[in-house]
Parts: sequence; C-alpha cells; structure tokens
Amino acid sequence: MQDQVPTHLHYGSCYCRGNSDHFDNLSKGLLVGSRSKEKLPPGPHKLPFFGNLFQLPKTREYLTYQKWSNQYGSDIIHLSILGQSLIILNSSEAVSDLLEQRSLIYSGSMGWKWAFPFLPYGRVETLTNCDMFIHWYLGKQWKEQRKVFHREFNPDAVARFRNHETEACMTLIGNLQQSPNRFIEHIRHFSGQLILKIAYGISVQTPHDQEILISERSVESISLATTPGQFFVDSIPLLQYVPSWFPLAGFKRMAIRCSEDSTWIRNELFQKVKLQLESGLFESSVTSRGLKNISESQDATYLQGVLKDTTSSLVSFILEMARHPNVQQKAYEEICCKTGTERLPTLSDKSDLPYITAILMEVLRRHPVAPCNAPHVLTEQDHYKEFMLPANSIVLVNTWAILHNPNIYSDPLQFDPDRFVKDGQLLDGHKHPITACFGYGRRICPGRYMALESMWIAIAFIIAKFKIEPSRNPDGSIVEITGESTSGIITRPKPFECSIKSRQEYAES
Repeated sequence: MQDQVPTHLHYGSCYCRGNSDHFDNLSKGLLVGSRSKEKLPPGPHKLPFFGNLFQLPKTREYLTYQKWSNQYGSDIIHLSILGQSLIILNSSEAVSDLLEQRSLIYSGSMGWKWAFPFLPYGRVETLTNCDMFIHWYLGKQWKEQRKVFHREFNPDAVARFRNHETEACMTLIGNLQQSPNRFIEHIRHFSGQLILKIAYGISVQTPHDQEILISERSVESISLATTPGQFFVDSIPLLQYVPSWFPLAGFKRMAIRCSEDSTWIRNELFQKVKLQLESGLFESSVTSRGLKNISESQDATYLQGVLKDTTSSLVSFILEMARHPNVQQKAYEEICCKTGTERLPTLSDKSDLPYITAILMEVLRRHPVAPCNAPHVLTEQDHYKEFMLPANSIVLVNTWAILHNPNIYSDPLQFDPDRFVKDGQLLDGHKHPITACFGYGRRICPGRYMALESMWIAIAFIIAKFKIEPSRNPDGSIVEITGESTSGIITRPKPFECSIKSRQEYAES
C-alpha cells in the first residue's frame, strides 16, 4: 500500500494541526455554503461530506483550475475537500487585490505538526519551512531575517555576485563544449556552483559533488513536504503516531531524511564558514557577512530553492531554442550587433540587449517552474467582490492561468519573445511575467533579482557561443521534442535530446 495520496489530492487534503483541530475544521467546513447566507465563489458541484474530492485531476491540476475559471466566468473559484475550503486565484487582478493589498491576512503557511518530533535541534518550525524563506511563519524572527535578506539581495546589492555569475557561466560554457549531450547535468552544475559560492563561499567541481546532490535532494524533499495532502497523515492525523516502518508512514521516513540533509548542510557548510571566520581566512559570502544576524538554525540554506528554479528555467530555454531557430538567430544577431564577436556579453550590456531579456521573460511565462505557487492560508474571514472567503482557507495562485491568459498574451501557447519588445525596446507594463513567477506580497521570493541576473547572463553566453538544434535520427529525420514537463508543485521539462555545437564548429562543418 502506498502512503502517498494521488497527485490530484495535493491541494485537497485538510489543513490540520492535530486531531481535534482537524475534525473541528471538517465540521465547520461542511457547514460553509450549506447554512451560510453569504455567497462563496463559484465552483463545481459539491458532494455531501466529500465536496469536490473526486473531481480533482490526477496531474496538471492548474489546467483544470483554468478550465473551471472559464466555465464559471470567475477569476476566483471555490472548492471544498473534506470540509476544507480551497480558493484558487486565476487572474493577476485577484492576486494583487488579495495577496498584495491584503498580504497581512493572506501570508499564513501550511503546518505539518506530524513532522515536529523528527526535526534537528528540536526546532518545531524546521520542516514547516524547511529553512526556506517562503514558508516561514510571520513574526519578529521573520521580520528580522527579511531585513538581512533584503540587504543581501536587493537590486543594488546583487551586483556583488556578478563575478561569481561570470565564473559559473564560463564553467558552463567549457562543460558544454566538452560534452554538449550532458547539458542538463552541466546546467545543474552551473546552478549549484553559483548558489553554494554565494551562500557559503565554497567551490564545487562537478554536479556530483556531495554539496550539490544533498542540496538538490533537500529541495525535492521540501517540495514534497510542502505539497498539501501529499501524505494520508494530512487527512488522518492519527497516522502521526504509527511507527516509521509502517506502510503508511512514508511521511516519517521522508521527514527523517529531510532532517538529516538539513543537519548535514548546516554542520558541513555553516560550520565550515564559522571556522574560516575564526581563523581569519575566509571568502566573503552571504553566511560570512550575516553570521551575526543569521543564526545557525536559519542560515543561507533557503537559497536552495533558487537552485531548482534556475536549473528548470535554463533547461526550458535550451528546449525552446532547439524548437525555434529563428528566435535563436535573432538573439545572436542582436549580440553581434551590440557587442561584436570578440567578447562575450556582460550584465553591463543588458540595456543594449533587450531581446535576450525578452527571451528570458518568455521562458518564465511559457514554462513557470511552479504552475501553482506555494499555498497561502487565509488567517481570518475576508470578503472580495460579492464573495465571502472563509477563514483558514487554503489559497492557491494559478500562475499557469495568469501567464497563459489569451486576453493578455495572444496565442499564449506559442513561444514568442517578440510579445515583449517593440521597435527594439522592451515594453513596460503589467504583461511582464516576473511578478507571477516569483510570488506575491510578503511571500515573494527574496532571491529573485539574483536568479534573474544569473539566468540572463547564462542565456546570453549560451546564445553567443553555441547553436542549438534538434537532434537527428540516423536517417536524417528530426528527433521530435515534445516539450512535456513533469508534474508536481515544482515542474521541469522531461529529458529530451538536442544538438549543441559551438558556433565555430558549426561554421567549419
């Protein structure tokens, strides 16, 4: 028997902190909409007790949410899953009105009380946030840490990382020249090298270094743990008392593994920086600069999330370049015109290379890493338009629907960077996908500026140095690139083949 709930329950199980809370929430939820005179947002018909449990899709739930939004003519829809209210926002307007303008009551996080006994140092908050900024509870500690992160990652401060970004890009270019067929592995190395250098000042040599492997595994565990309803224990709290060897206790084994990884990162990396500081021989990093402000239990491991986002987006970029040679050629001509062929682009050239920026924006729009952003929790009852939104509702942003709205983006399934440029200049306005990709309000990703800069320079380097095409079969026919992606709260393109040749090699051939 599997301990994991099917994918279509990811956002469907009850938000609970214990047995009594669970059943209290269930009983209250069953009354919502049946006796209440206040109007809930529209949604599919609900069954007694089960609500919409059996109507949720197994995969790609964001497409179904978008379909329901269109079907009911509302950008905000309501579902009930075993009494738990689930509110889905399908437009940037609704997101701005609620998550940004009313962020104080929409910044609650999911809780996983079952994980508390397995966490290192007895810290009951660890797996709830897994040291990732986006899942931290609000409060004095949260506000203090946000000041540190803002100081390190505001638009002006990230300029200090540019040497690291250039160094990581040069490593990426060298690796792609040596073994282009291993491009996904090389992109993983690029992301891991950059994040670990910035966070801890350490260098890694390969994507198989323990620091990268454990960091990636930690992010996977975080993604799994923070997906509501991923485990039956979310709906049946009594399971938190079964032994770890029990068939339905996979959540305990995952919690222990996540705890071990978090402890290893902290012991090996954080302590290494601490010892270097004491000896006076250290390389400047986020951890070394903030050691007095970032405690041992809240170090720079939150940057691991940026690692996964950067990797996924750059792999999506390779995919789209292989499928759209005209876009790739236009970008290369822009680079040749503005910077020539004698040197590689730098971030100081960014204003002169708007089409590179447009490509990055279109990659983020067409392939959002998190099609449904991490869930928020509404901490008190609210009203929006003519609707009542129940307290303790799980609130999801359907990023996919926002970034594929045909009223904003014509032909939204088409990869078209030209939608962001006109007369050689970037268009300003609400059509930019950056906000939707990195979150809203108090839960916005603190590392977004660094992530954008690192992806921009990587894209510029790759286009300047390589020509990307689909692979060919022995008979000369093109190997199809389907563009399919994985499922889950964090998505990435499924493995695909393509040809990556240096432009010099391509010209000689």
